[in-house]
Amino acid sequence: MRLSGIDSIQGANHFLEMRFLPEWEQRFTVVPRQSRNAHRRLGSEHRLEEILSVRVGRKMTEDHTVSWDGNRWGLLREEVCAGLRGAAVEIERRLDGSHWLRYRGRYLHLRSCPEPARQSASPSGYGLQDLRNNQRNPKTKIKPKHHAPADHPWRRPWKRTFLSGRNRTFLLCLDIVRRPAASD
Repeated sequence: MRLSGIDSIQGANHFLEMRFLPEWEQRFTVVPRQSRNAHRRLGSEHRLEEILSVRVGRKMTEDHTVSWDGNRWGLLREEVCAGLRGAAVEIERRLDGSHWLRYRGRYLHLRSCPEPARQSASPSGYGLQDLRNNQRNPKTKIKPKHHAPADHPWRRPWKRTFLSGRNRTFLLCLDIVRRPAASD
C-alpha cells in the first residue's frame, strides 16, 4: 500500500477490495476434490466444551493445588482421590470461564485458591524479626585474602623426578648401599 501511495483508510479499503483480494483469491484458491459437503454431525463421544478448551499440563503439589497463569487452583476436599499428589495432570479453561482438572480420564472441578499466608514465626516460637535482630556472630570484621609468600613451596619450580621412575631420596639410598666399605 505504501508503494501505491495509499495514505488513508478509505484508500486502503478500496485497494484491498479492488486489487489485493482478487489477486489473493486467484493465487491461493483451490478447487476441492469432491464437491459434496464434508461436514459431519457431532457424535455423542464428541464434547465441544472439551475440544474448544485451552489445555496445559501441570504437576499437582502436595497440598492438592496447581498453579497456572499466575493463579493457584485447588480441588474440593470431596474430589481428592488416591495418587493425585505429585501426579501429572491437565488443566482446562473452557469457553464459559470455568477451570477443570483432568486426571486419569476424570474431570475434577477446580476453584481459585488464595496464596498461603507466610508464617512470621518459626517452629521455635521466635519471629523472623527476632531472629534477624539477635544474630550471634555479626560480621563486622572483613577477612583479608590469604596470599602465599614468595618462598612458599607452592611457588617453587616443580621437579619432574617421577619420569625416571626414581626420586631423589631413593637415589641417595642406592648410592650409600653401592659404596664399598672403607678398610681400616
